[in-house]
Amino acid sequence: MAHRRAVTDATRILIKVGTSVVTQPDGTFALGRLGNLVEQIAELRKKSKEVIVVTSGAVGQGIQVLRRNTSKSADPTNTTFDPRACAAAGQSGMMALYEALFAQKSISCAQVLLTDDDFKSPTRRETLKGTLNGLLKLGIVPILNENDVISERKTPLRDESGAIFWDNDSLAALIATEISADLLLLLSDIEGLYNKRPDDPDARVIGLYRRKTEIIVGNKSRVGRGGIEAKIQAALSAAETGIAVVIASGYGRNTILDLMDGHNIGTLILKSTYIDEQEGPEVITQRTKAASAVLRALSSDERSKILVEMSTQIKNNTGKILEANKKDIETAEKYGTSASLIARLKLTPEKIQSLAVGILQIAQAVDPVGRIISANQLADGLLLTQETTPLGVLLVIFESRPDAVPQLAALAIKSANGLLLKGGKEAQHSNQILHQILGQAIVTATNGKLSSDVIGLIQSREDINVLLSFEKDINLVIPRGSNKLVRDIQNATKIPVLGHSEGICHIYVHSDADIQKSIRVITDAKLDYPAACNAVESLLLNKELIDDDRAFTILSALHAAKIELCATPEVLSYASSRGLTLRPLVLSFHHEYGEPFLTVSFTDDFDTAVRHINEFGSSHTESILTESVEVAKLFQNRIDSACVFHNASTRFADGFRFGLGAEVGISTNRIHARGPVGVEGLLSTKWKLTSTSPEGDVASDFTVGKKKWLHVPMNPAKL
Repeated sequence: MAHRRAVTDATRILIKVGTSVVTQPDGTFALGRLGNLVEQIAELRKKSKEVIVVTSGAVGQGIQVLRRNTSKSADPTNTTFDPRACAAAGQSGMMALYEALFAQKSISCAQVLLTDDDFKSPTRRETLKGTLNGLLKLGIVPILNENDVISERKTPLRDESGAIFWDNDSLAALIATEISADLLLLLSDIEGLYNKRPDDPDARVIGLYRRKTEIIVGNKSRVGRGGIEAKIQAALSAAETGIAVVIASGYGRNTILDLMDGHNIGTLILKSTYIDEQEGPEVITQRTKAASAVLRALSSDERSKILVEMSTQIKNNTGKILEANKKDIETAEKYGTSASLIARLKLTPEKIQSLAVGILQIAQAVDPVGRIISANQLADGLLLTQETTPLGVLLVIFESRPDAVPQLAALAIKSANGLLLKGGKEAQHSNQILHQILGQAIVTATNGKLSSDVIGLIQSREDINVLLSFEKDINLVIPRGSNKLVRDIQNATKIPVLGHSEGICHIYVHSDADIQKSIRVITDAKLDYPAACNAVESLLLNKELIDDDRAFTILSALHAAKIELCATPEVLSYASSRGLTLRPLVLSFHHEYGEPFLTVSFTDDFDTAVRHINEFGSSHTESILTESVEVAKLFQNRIDSACVFHNASTRFADGFRFGLGAEVGISTNRIHARGPVGVEGLLSTKWKLTSTSPEGDVASDFTVGKKKWLHVPMNPAKL
């Protein structure tokens, strides 16, 4: 479910503004925040949104008024005033300020003061509803508040006898329900609901509230009646009626507008997530982390047995997988999803068979865990070894491609890592059935020794930001998708991120290239799977190919193969002079199409081609077409990309085709793994020091010369 759509699609919005937002600590109005609030409401009105405001602040302002007007003979230390008097003294000033601010935006507002009695009478209740709907229809912003001047309330608590509402939070929830609001926004001095005390360094805002969500209730507002408890009660009562509710800070300059644009701000509460029993990301992550510890303790044979069972179950359940995938395809087509995205989304019997084969290939590979990389005899009886070890828990966020689920699961099991998967909503049914099948295979292969929790599936988009805050529980994030997805994740987390932002792959045709070979390679690199990140996006032709029209032969063949050639002015002119019409350059040389489009340009010589690729490429995959081994070697040495090929299609940049069995993604990082990342890229190392000395080894023995360093390299294969 796209939970934030409930916010972005809202047309009738009720905004409750807490005392801490409206006033300063001394009770005077916070003019900057109030002005900003009005500006944001004005922007919503421009977008034809209906807005109602429930505001606090009259009592706080009234205290200031009464202080200024108290007789000088009164005890100056006495700052306690009758709340009703405060409300009476402050209400008119507060409304005057709202009216002035809204008038600056050519918006009219209207004051509505309410008590419980207005809701106890059915007639008055209907009259109130009609009044509010009438004001909204006229484009007026109703400003509501409890009429504290005549209110008989003694306490803000809900259990007060006969209370319909008990503070402005509950009043806002009640009004939102009465007028069928789409969104209730509770603004206060908190960022949202927290999983720990806000002053705890590990505290974080809970992005999506669920029934089992554990929250910490802090202190009440410094001035207002309620506190977090009151907000939660009000929010849940509104959510139960189907209204989307957000608890957020009113201090941000664009909080409301950013929320309406779909940003993950504050805590979102929806009926669907409040009522359902779906586990939150915290619980799923902890279970995966716990299961990963069990996985690390399994033997190589036990992990291979899991992979064999996974392969078998994938093949045996081909029908179920295709049936689920069909639902995703139909939904994608219904909503006009692009052809390139549907191509990534679609599974076929052949793809499923290939997945099963890839998992077996991983199972049969040498166990990468616990492999001794180096050994050193530090001294007599003191051996130091460096061994491969799992990273811990991986989080992979991917778009569209459900075939990634079994590939990633297999690599995680082989490398003994826990795995959290967050796929795109467009592949929801496919991801769920694959996750279910793989989970059952894990349990079956280990007779229940290893829980299916070792592979966790995250359903909600809202949970991504939460997961990205778990730097103590998640050890590596791997985004697979658009360059925007990768950049957004890199900017949103402290967890190490492995990935590539773009797949702008080049092919350079050198002056001595075999033309028919070149046509074959280029056609494959573009058309074999145009949506893939390893599809060629830019073609560089050496100008010497113009002299005998070899360049025209290549362009004609690619055009005949239905590749849309987007050419520079020089290439356009050359092709046109020979009767071939091409498209002009689309955007820039740094552009990834993901479709059967190809940028074409001429290059003066080899050095110019290398500079062009290093400048405009994304360090993913490049290829040179040449019959000169020396030129090819020079190209492969000078190109700064993860994969550099000679006379081969860029489509070979793939974990399965590299013999890795599968890949978690392609990395263009300069450290850790680079290129297609298989099992080896999911491992780190640990140092193990073993003493066989009868009395044990201590560092001070070397300091005083009792023992001497040897530092003799050992052969790991003999240990």
